[in-house]
Amino acid sequence: MKNKGYTIMIDALVALIFVLIVTTALFSIEYSRTARTESGEFTRLHYVSEDTLDVLNKKGILDEIATLWAENSTPGSEEMVNASNLAREYLEKILPDRVGYKLIIEGDEVVNSSSNPDRVTEEEASTKTHSTRLLVGYGRGLPTRGLVARASLSNIREKTTSRFAYFGGFVGQGDISREMFLPDNITIQKIYVEMNVGDGFDLYINNNLCKNFPAPAVVNMSANIKQDISGCSGLLTPGGVNIFQINFTGSNISRQYIGGGFIEVEYNTSEMDTSPETGYMRFYFPKINGIINYYSSFYVPGWVDQMLLNVSFRNNFTTFMYIGDKLIFRVNGSNSTQTITNTSTQLLSLLGSSAVSEKTVPIRIGTGGISYNITRNVGNADVILITDLSGSMRWRIGYNDSTTGVQRNCDDPQLYDDDTRRISLAKCLDKDFVDIILNTTGNRVGLVGFTTSANTYHELSDDRASLINHIDSYPDWPSGGTCVCCAINRAIQLLQEGTVIIPQSSGSWKRRIYTGCGDSCDPTTAPGGCTPANWETATFDDSSWSTVTLPTSVWWWSNRVVYYRKHFTLSSNISEDGTLYLRNRRGVECYLNGNFINADTGCKWGSYWDNTWSVPSSFFNPPGQDNVLACRVRSGSGWSRRGIEFDAKLTVPSTNKKYIIVMTDGITGYHCGGCSYTAPCNCGGSCTNTGGAYDCDGNPSDCTGSQCDTAINDAICSSERAHSDLNATVYSIGFGPVSTGCPNANRTLRGIADCGKGSYYGSQNASELADIYSGIASEIVNASYYSQTITLTGGVTGNVTNATLYGYPESYIEFTYTPINTSYYGRISVTEKSDRFNDPVNCVGHVLIPESVNVSEMKVTSYSAEFWTDYLSLNNSKTFIEPYKLWSQYPGVPYISLGDPYIVNIPDPEVVIKAGEYNNITIGTGNSETERTNCSADDRAIYTMRIRSLTGYGDVYPSSEGCIWDIEFEDGSFMNDTAIPITYTGGNNCSYTSSMIGGYEDDAINDAIYRLLRGLDLDNNGRVDIIFDPTAVEFKTASTGGVRSLWGPVVIKLIIWM
Repeated sequence: MKNKGYTIMIDALVALIFVLIVTTALFSIEYSRTARTESGEFTRLHYVSEDTLDVLNKKGILDEIATLWAENSTPGSEEMVNASNLAREYLEKILPDRVGYKLIIEGDEVVNSSSNPDRVTEEEASTKTHSTRLLVGYGRGLPTRGLVARASLSNIREKTTSRFAYFGGFVGQGDISREMFLPDNITIQKIYVEMNVGDGFDLYINNNLCKNFPAPAVVNMSANIKQDISGCSGLLTPGGVNIFQINFTGSNISRQYIGGGFIEVEYNTSEMDTSPETGYMRFYFPKINGIINYYSSFYVPGWVDQMLLNVSFRNNFTTFMYIGDKLIFRVNGSNSTQTITNTSTQLLSLLGSSAVSEKTVPIRIGTGGISYNITRNVGNADVILITDLSGSMRWRIGYNDSTTGVQRNCDDPQLYDDDTRRISLAKCLDKDFVDIILNTTGNRVGLVGFTTSANTYHELSDDRASLINHIDSYPDWPSGGTCVCCAINRAIQLLQEGTVIIPQSSGSWKRRIYTGCGDSCDPTTAPGGCTPANWETATFDDSSWSTVTLPTSVWWWSNRVVYYRKHFTLSSNISEDGTLYLRNRRGVECYLNGNFINADTGCKWGSYWDNTWSVPSSFFNPPGQDNVLACRVRSGSGWSRRGIEFDAKLTVPSTNKKYIIVMTDGITGYHCGGCSYTAPCNCGGSCTNTGGAYDCDGNPSDCTGSQCDTAINDAICSSERAHSDLNATVYSIGFGPVSTGCPNANRTLRGIADCGKGSYYGSQNASELADIYSGIASEIVNASYYSQTITLTGGVTGNVTNATLYGYPESYIEFTYTPINTSYYGRISVTEKSDRFNDPVNCVGHVLIPESVNVSEMKVTSYSAEFWTDYLSLNNSKTFIEPYKLWSQYPGVPYISLGDPYIVNIPDPEVVIKAGEYNNITIGTGNSETERTNCSADDRAIYTMRIRSLTGYGDVYPSSEGCIWDIEFEDGSFMNDTAIPITYTGGNNCSYTSSMIGGYEDDAINDAIYRLLRGLDLDNNGRVDIIFDPTAVEFKTASTGGVRSLWGPVVIKLIIWM
């Protein structure tokens, strides 16, 4: 029976009667007084309405009325009649006589005093007011008491997930192996191979041949291998480590590489969390048999607390490793296996935890000191080759003594003998170096020879003959001390000059001489008779003038004005201001294409260079058009004013990559100003001179001690300045026994390379030095093209291609870290890959993440070919981030010295990935921040989701019994006519299939099951992705009633009048 509206406790009734008596008395007293104003009557009436609702609310009458209304608000229904009678009973007792009333809930009238003739009708009212109250826990047609339920899975029968074995941005060159651990008790469903490879290969799984892959027809920025090899699933071993081995079948080792890719094993398992977060990981290197040439990256999903490196390899040539832009090791070749171990203290003091935590960190392991090249036509390298011309260069190359070596020419078959004079070998290696660099159009070489100063040099040039002649001019009987900082500072000057438009002492200048022009050095005041009109413009006709080669040097010319004009054209636009260098005895002024550059009105004496003037880039004409540099020089008649000397050089900044190669055979004993220096590369003060000041003799006795420290520090700081000011890469070469038997010399050369972000090599073996020179030259040419492939030259194949980088389990980086994400109870982990982005122009992929899941890991793949993956961004309704920008992560570092990721991770994906919508991911490649090379259509995201296997309490229902369910799973199987819970014996039918979802609507347990299934249906297609048994479903139900947060609020309004 629905008669609870009439039930009230005795103590509540007593309290109500007491309140009614007091209220009525007060009201009667008030009305017995004289008439009040209309405003006062309204106020008193409003107090009555407020007090009445307070009484009804505090005593629970409003809750009883609201409950009846919520159960059935239809006018005339039993519930509404009961609500009306209950309200009338108490309002009649509380409100004073003659006061009319009505009570309304959410617009529905519950009661009205119109049935009582003793009360004023609403139409007769002179004063009217109302009061309201909000009640929560009620809603029209919604239960206020009932049952709620939640559901969870204690275990699962089956889910489908994947494991991946990834290959780096470039892995080679030679046969390659990769490991994959598979859990126990799994059923393998599929094996899929996706890679970019350079040649055909045989794929072995655990030493068993799986499949032969022929050489791909296309080798570019794409996955040229995409194959299902599920037929090889029987070769895999669950519960252990499986080895995938790629043996290339071609003979060209330059094509034996993987340019990014993965092997995916898809399997079914009953393990709920197959990707638990442990705070510990090992990054294993691949095994490479051939040439060690590896570009990749790693990512640690948390703050790195400890880090350990263990790398084993065998290589006849130098092996080096970079993490980010930091050199971890560089060791000389050996026929034996070498193992490099770095402790956590060593690594984290060098790198810093912040540099390797929650970042995609490039890594690079490579081979140095070999000769290789690539096949392209245009380079962009400016290289200064420094050669030691001090007295010790007379000595024998292969001996640690001061015996004079045998002078030999470059064709001498005994050139590489140990008794060859060091300068003889150096001149020949210099010539070979020049040939390799200039073999590529666009590259330029400059030369610096040094002793106690660096005044022997050749500007940057692509003129091979001029450079070779300069090398030949190096003395065969060198002498003097050693000032390494002088040579590096001179190299900086040459690189700063950039591209020479008009060389020093050049020819084809047009000249006109005027005499009798007055006794003055000021060219700007030349008399009219000595000034041809428009002489400074590009269109002026100077064809009748004489043609001369600079410099002009005539000491006795007096009272003259001499005009010089030089025509030239440009091959490219000038984007930065140029520099004009002038040697001028007496006054000079200059113009470019009629635009005034500057003037010197004094009486200079003529030296290189009297003036250095900036030339705005806007003064230059576009490529292909004629440009004219026009200058006039004026002399007077006195001894301090007569005579004219003139020479000029015009340069513009070079956008080429800049390199310095520092060669010395001894200890530097002269400093350049005295910089302060603390390791690793912290310099202060100034040490920019190109002429040195004495510190020590550089004798063998100076190999230890601090007497040469100022010279050593200046050499290192000059290298640091070359890198910081010009972004130059500085290599160092220990020429002779200095590299092995002299700690101070070693410290100098290693510091030069480290602070110049280059590499240090050394040998007293002439043949090895030849390989070092050609190897550095090849590396520079390679860098100017940004290729990651080594093509061997010089007949060294047999010595290089038998190297091995050992992979699992010998070579790894081990991390202990504080994770940013944790494994949550009640989550099922599933790893999937998205569709291909298929947008090689805009490079944007759209990844839809299902609702109600958390993404604990997301990797983005990138097939970068010979370029570098250098950019990643994420954009969704929650955030926009750019977690990977290679150029800002390592500012000023050439990409060639960095690793190349195949996978780039999105950090903290649980926070930044937005479930229930498309997440827009942009991946990009390039050679630098400005040189963009788009992306691959085959890029995609690979991510791990954590799916909820439990639900919270749901809505309130009148029952909590269960149902007979039909459930469809993603694999096409069904669970039909299944009682959930298994104790259910009723006849209700529920369905969650692709053809029908329903039947669950009126029962708390059924609602919980529906919500559980909905969360396990990742793509909302009516098929559940996780297979389970009905016995694994656990429930908890609870009764609920009067829970004030369930529904509402609803508005109850009491209107009264009189």
